[in-house]
Amino acid sequence: PAARQRSAAAAVDSRARGLRLAGSDERCRERPKLVRCHRGGRTLGLAARKACLRKGLAFTTSFHTNFALYMRHYFRFGDLFAFLASRYLRWFHTPSNAIFASTPTLLESLNRSGFGSVLLSPLGIDTHRFVRDESRAPKIDGPRPVSVYMGRVAKEKNIEEYLAADIPGTKLVIGDG
Repeated sequence: PAARQRSAAAAVDSRARGLRLAGSDERCRERPKLVRCHRGGRTLGLAARKACLRKGLAFTTSFHTNFALYMRHYFRFGDLFAFLASRYLRWFHTPSNAIFASTPTLLESLNRSGFGSVLLSPLGIDTHRFVRDESRAPKIDGPRPVSVYMGRVAKEKNIEEYLAADIPGTKLVIGDG
């Protein structure tokens, strides 16, 4: 049995060899231990998921935006598109070894919806590791403090509510749609 396990492990390892490295003609010499498929709705995320499943590689996915929740804002038949988006998201994320959620609320929602093995991977900056350098900071005219929304500019992000919020200082919106 031990020899059979070693040969099975060697067969799985050999399946990963031969994957082409991005942007080159070079091929992998070693089996990756884990692949993170970051974007489910984009070409690279789909290609990475497909390669991992085909090669028997362990992979994780990241769940940042629940597209099913705001389909009604974009499409005439929003409920139908929400249903289809929900099915797609489940199809994409379910085979992964773990799903990383960006907020505690999203983590709870995914757990309630039956997505397995959901972990919290909060967005933000580790301020102990990355220390602010005032000499490189951009000069911003306006009252302090400065608050910033940085991300994709889209209806479902509710940027209008941020801009209308009664908070002191200057508000900035940085991003594109």
